[in-house]
Amino acid sequence: MAKAGRGSEQVMVRLPDGMRVRIKSRAEANNRSMNAEIVSLLEESLIDRMLQESADLEELRAKNAAAPVTTNVERHLAVIEAKLDQLLQEKGKK
Repeated sequence: MAKAGRGSEQVMVRLPDGMRVRIKSRAEANNRSMNAEIVSLLEESLIDRMLQESADLEELRAKNAAAPVTTNVERHLAVIEAKLDQLLQEKGKK
């Protein structure tokens, strides 16, 4: 990760009562600035969310793999329906 500096993006955040003290205490325990602690917590949270979304995606893929025939049948039916609609439209124009 590139080190953030004064030229980095800045955001104003309003913290609930008591949160600043908890962040400061955690930052001191981790020998970091409050800013570095907040960035670290956000990164951890985002990584956790990405991992969860990835796991959810894998679960969906597994469910779909369990029923590939249905998926293929539905896909073919959609193609047939589209062709029928096209033929009916063409017939109606003549």
